Amino acid sequence: MEPIITKFYELLSKGEIWGMKCKDCDSITFPPKTACSYCYSRNVEWYKLSGEGKVLYVSTSILPAKRFAEYAPYVYGLVKLKEGPFFATLIDGIEPKPEALKAIFDKLPLDVTAEIKKMGGLDILIFKIKKE
Repeated sequence: MEPIITKFYELLSKGEIWGMKCKDCDSITFPPKTACSYCYSRNVEWYKLSGEGKVLYVSTSILPAKRFAEYAPYVYGLVKLKEGPFFATLIDGIEPKPEALKAIFDKLPLDVTAEIKKMGGLDILIFKIKKE
């Protein structure tokens, strides 16, 4: 059996975003893993996600991870996916400056859409704020 993380990144490389749906409680787990994040059942199956959500907060990093240092400074935030799970990731299209963050912060939550971007040698799931 192929490891879940391998399949997850393979699907991302094809432009697809998948999580796991629990067959016992119908909850969605993202990123995917072998057990439901809500009821801990292992009775899960792959489930394609919409790539839609809302960003709930944004911030910027002073000390980025080594793999992503070349992209710093950048903005990250917490996204609530349309299907329910929360996911912390990069938010594209916002300048990592205090005045830009404040302008966005005053409008939160905002609709976002997923994008897959090659960063640090990996396909990374990021979100972009939808145009108003």
